[in-house]
Amino acid sequence: MAVPQPNRNAWALGTLAALLTVTAYGVGRRLGHHASARPGDPVGTALPGEAVMAAERLPPDAGLQSPSAESVIVAQRKRIMGRLRSLEQVRRVATTIRPQVDRAIEDPSIQADLRALAATAGMSLDQYKTYFKGKQEADLLLESGGDPSARSVSDAIGVAQFMVGTGQRCGLRVDIAASNALSRKINALESQIAWLQAQPVEWARAVPPALAGVVPAVSTANASPDASMLPAVSAATRPGMWSRDQWLAYRSGQRETLVAKRRQVDQRFDPARAVAAQTRYLVRLTRRYGGVDWALQAYHGGEAGASKTMSLFTGSGTRTLLASRGTPYASLGMGRWLPYTELYQRVSPSATPAAFSYLFGRSDDHRYYWWKVLMAERALDLYRKDSQEFERQWRELQPGLNADAAFYPDPTPLQFADNAALADGYRSGELVSLPRNAGALGLRTVNLAALAPASAPLQKGLRPEGMGTLLRLAQIYRSNGGQEPVSVLAMVQSGAYRQLWDSRYPERPLPPGVPRDPEFHTTGVAFDLRTPARDWDRKVLEYSLGQLYDGLKISWRKENEAGSQRYHVVANPKFKDELAGWYKQYAR
Repeated sequence: MAVPQPNRNAWALGTLAALLTVTAYGVGRRLGHHASARPGDPVGTALPGEAVMAAERLPPDAGLQSPSAESVIVAQRKRIMGRLRSLEQVRRVATTIRPQVDRAIEDPSIQADLRALAATAGMSLDQYKTYFKGKQEADLLLESGGDPSARSVSDAIGVAQFMVGTGQRCGLRVDIAASNALSRKINALESQIAWLQAQPVEWARAVPPALAGVVPAVSTANASPDASMLPAVSAATRPGMWSRDQWLAYRSGQRETLVAKRRQVDQRFDPARAVAAQTRYLVRLTRRYGGVDWALQAYHGGEAGASKTMSLFTGSGTRTLLASRGTPYASLGMGRWLPYTELYQRVSPSATPAAFSYLFGRSDDHRYYWWKVLMAERALDLYRKDSQEFERQWRELQPGLNADAAFYPDPTPLQFADNAALADGYRSGELVSLPRNAGALGLRTVNLAALAPASAPLQKGLRPEGMGTLLRLAQIYRSNGGQEPVSVLAMVQSGAYRQLWDSRYPERPLPPGVPRDPEFHTTGVAFDLRTPARDWDRKVLEYSLGQLYDGLKISWRKENEAGSQRYHVVANPKFKDELAGWYKQYAR
């Protein structure tokens, strides 16, 4: 039910775009496994900023205590805290939506269910409510950013992103014809408001006869910041004329009237009613599935999808009790607990092929949703405890840019200007060539220097940490059953070659206010891989990318460049020595 985040020059696996940007699953499926990690060892952070403080967990979730689980949560940090609008959305949810959640949890109709869930989880009722509200509030941040008017591409509506049928089944009034008619009028007014906001402060227009005698009240919200620069006698004082800010006030008032009417005919747009309905629904789902983790998986991705994932994983046609906390029910003959964290850790191409294929056939956002909820909860908790610290970390995460830029805020010192600089890089050891055993590892290059074939030998290399990442990725892919060779479309490039490429394949213009990512093909820490043709191999490669992502070793995203669907991968400098060690381990 989530609102897809606007994508810039790439279609991100999720959503969004990513702390380190990929999905890591361990070989044999030890979630983001660190080769040298032991229980209790600290997990390295992948992006700048101090570690995000954990939200309250009472009592601790056993499945979330390992370093590998912690790294998967931290891997979502850029996605949650580092987007262009993260600060605005977290502030809105923490200040305006959370009070609605606090009221909704006290609904008398759900208290018996909440007491039963609390008893199962080994918590007091108050503890369980705190636990539940934290997860629900985090879900609302992910679903809509707390925007009561949010609308997804699939027409999910409001803060809770209800579809028509689900909203009606949850007790919300939805007159879709009246709602759509009002939405068209609201959209037209919003276009007029946007146009007015773009006009200079001295702009004015005559008032039509129908509005004669009306004097719009210009509030501080509508007044322009430079209104004080107007001369004492402005257009607003001339008979029959309204200033820009008066027109803005009038159109904004019209919009607010229509918004209020729409909330009456379509209660999905009413945040208080939508949150209350979602609370009742999530409590029912939690009773059904046994845990908030699976309840949110079902709410976000559909009950049928959650049930099918569980069924394929267990290999049983009978219902298995799902839950995230508490004591197994096996002694009661009611099945056993299956936390989502356990399924995520154990799904793999070899051990659970059916569940793996289904899970990786769905969107990346779906398989990561619970982890994103946990990170969103921490983000909201941090904002409430220290909003200035939240803003500091948000800015360090390079809001609006991909995770590559958060890894390397200034990649200029790493860039190679021309072929001479590349040649010097190989001589000095800054760059290493693709090893002779690359074919045996399942790697092949494809048109690395299509626009300047003579420079191909110079483009067949990376910095040691980039090459180690590529070789390790190939090893994981082959060991998990990948058959099609991993096709490398781009390795290190000179700045001169990249200019030639960009002139042949120019990037699309970005929306106003959206920054453009720095160039990383010229650094030697990035490479591009072709999306495999076979669906199974594609899933195995994304699984392999995911292992490195969950371990905080890389960022990655999907791109479509020069008519080719590809994965863009960047090595995390915080693990430079470890990644370079992989080059020494695998290269022959």
